[in-house]
Amino acid sequence: MSAHGFHRRAVPLVVLALSLMLMVLTVPSSQAAEGLVRAQAQLSLAYTHRSAEHRIGPLVVDAQGRRGYCMETDLPAELWYGDVEAIGDSEDSRAIAYLAERYRSSDDALIQAAVAVLVHDYFDLRMPDWLSRRSSLSAQRPDIIQKAEELWAQARTAIPVDARSSVGFTEAKRRGFVDVHIINPQGTAVADVPYEARLIGPAVFAANGKSDIAGVSQADGSRLDWVATGDGPVRVTLDYEYQGVERLVSAQDYLRSSGAHRAAIKEQEIEVRKSFSPVLTSRVPQQVLDGGEGVEDTVNSDVVEGDVWAAGVSLKAQGYFFEGLTVADLSEEVFVEGGDTSAAVLEALAEKGLRHAASSEIEFTDAGQSFTVAAYLDDARTQRYALPTTGGFGSWIWVIARDKQDDESRGYLEGDCATAFPDALETVSGRSQVLVDSSVTEHTASRGSVLSDTITVTGFPADHGEFKGNPDFGFAPDNAVARVRLLWSGDAKDARKDILYEPATQTPPEEDEHHKVVGTWEYPARNGVFKIGGGAPDVHGMPVNIVADVHGYYVFIYEFHGDDRASPVASSYMDAWERVRVLEDSPPPAATLTTKASPGKANVGDECIDTAEIRGRVEDGSYVTFTAYGATSEHTMPDLLRPLLQEERVALEADSAEQAGAVFWKATLWGPDGNIIDAHHLGAAGEVTTVASLPQSAAAERQPGTERLADTGSGVVARFALLSLTLVGFAVALHLVASSH
Repeated sequence: MSAHGFHRRAVPLVVLALSLMLMVLTVPSSQAAEGLVRAQAQLSLAYTHRSAEHRIGPLVVDAQGRRGYCMETDLPAELWYGDVEAIGDSEDSRAIAYLAERYRSSDDALIQAAVAVLVHDYFDLRMPDWLSRRSSLSAQRPDIIQKAEELWAQARTAIPVDARSSVGFTEAKRRGFVDVHIINPQGTAVADVPYEARLIGPAVFAANGKSDIAGVSQADGSRLDWVATGDGPVRVTLDYEYQGVERLVSAQDYLRSSGAHRAAIKEQEIEVRKSFSPVLTSRVPQQVLDGGEGVEDTVNSDVVEGDVWAAGVSLKAQGYFFEGLTVADLSEEVFVEGGDTSAAVLEALAEKGLRHAASSEIEFTDAGQSFTVAAYLDDARTQRYALPTTGGFGSWIWVIARDKQDDESRGYLEGDCATAFPDALETVSGRSQVLVDSSVTEHTASRGSVLSDTITVTGFPADHGEFKGNPDFGFAPDNAVARVRLLWSGDAKDARKDILYEPATQTPPEEDEHHKVVGTWEYPARNGVFKIGGGAPDVHGMPVNIVADVHGYYVFIYEFHGDDRASPVASSYMDAWERVRVLEDSPPPAATLTTKASPGKANVGDECIDTAEIRGRVEDGSYVTFTAYGATSEHTMPDLLRPLLQEERVALEADSAEQAGAVFWKATLWGPDGNIIDAHHLGAAGEVTTVASLPQSAAAERQPGTERLADTGSGVVARFALLSLTLVGFAVALHLVASSH
């Protein structure tokens, strides 16, 4: 690119009327007083014109050693000068100046004579007189003319008449180069020309870390690397050095070199950008997880289109996992406005009642990287997070926060970046853990008896069955139906062989002559207490009645196949509470179990007792077990996942509730063979103790207990003492209250 150029004109060695083309500026000279000295005679060559001898070469030398050449033919030479007039810049003046400087110290008379010829050819002010003399010179000394032609050709390949700079980028708009070419009249690059380049704006040259740099041109061009120091426009300027000539005004005007001058080309403007805009994309490896499982995320680094990650820059990205999202939360995206900080995004989520439950961190050093990381509870990343067993949706958000980067990396970021929340690819459904507790009405019956079962189900989401799915997030609708199967096993031909087929496996065997499916009924897949049989309706409103028409074992199995919000569950085939032994004939009178929790209402810290009364004869080795579950109130479902008391065969000592809520009791009478003689279902009438909170002053008066056992999610805690029991016709309490009848 050129700021100026010269229109080359065809100039023969015989130049006409050149003086009309000179641009002459008169400048007062302080050098006039310095005077001149005559050039040595051996620097010039003689020739004859009109019978008179003349010499061609430099006439004078100034105090700096610059030689002065005649530019007014036939006028006497003087060793003084008055004014100094600049001769206008042109290709010719640059060529003469180049030769004058190039051969300033040369004592070669032929070269000096040839330079003098060229001065006359292009700058003589009395051109007709010169042309007359030149004719004589050419005839007598063709070697001088030939040398002049050679020097002129040399000068025109060596002088700079233009410069071109091109700006390019090597790393986005962050790094680049300026290519410099100094051009001669033939349009080719010329070497050894001093130049200076400047960057005006947020950029510096890589070689010196400054905004300006000086150099010398190369024949194949010069490349100057630059780096951005910020964002914005940068003006690129370039100037180069050339030699000029000037006129010494005297009786005989002289031409000499005027020294170095600088020419500037037209500047360019580019837009640079040190910063870059990172982009994070991520996807959870698995969208549907069970409660209790850990959460992972695969995160990928990228940049906006057309951008490039800054070389050597590492950025830390923080990931935050939010649990407990509702169905409604999935349709309420929190948008990140331009310029928002990651702190503002987290604050916006907090205003919606969302706070992260776990976090993770990744360090990226380039675009195109991918990492799979886990969610952790602590900043040290030693405790892995697990989804709550109560279920719910959860989603990640990833941020690159400018204020969390080191000083070097921070300079490459304009602001923070954050992913959308919630994002379909970043959201998981934590399936709740469904739990089942059940007990048949009669554990021993005779053929023809009516069978029934009471099943307590907890763990489903409170709105289970209502969720219609979310195709945008890829979550399927709820499976709104669970089923209960009644299975039979035994030997229909010989009741004595029924014992051979007593259920003893977790899952039922395939159907055969000894294993049959008596019936299958559907019930709502939700929390609650469900009566199976006895005329109670199923999910379709149809009454269910079950009659044992064959001796053997009958087992109720509750089954839920699972969906995206609740885990599958199936009760055990060998669950004694779900089994009825049907005999061919009426069984002998069995002992009965009557239980009662007392008191029905209690305060925090009061004693809670469940009393089991057994009537009838039992064999030696029979025993009673007690199970207790906590709940937040008597109107909520018990927490089957965390029992307060699990099948305790001994009495409790000083059993007390330490937090408000409710205690659901379940007592079971077992025979020595491990079969249930009698039991009641969970939460039967009289088997719930409601615990009320105490005023603060009253609570302070309570004395602490002697030992604390496991805490439960419902906030109810009990203390127990272990004691072996033998129960025959006695009333038994958890703190071992016994009386004979």
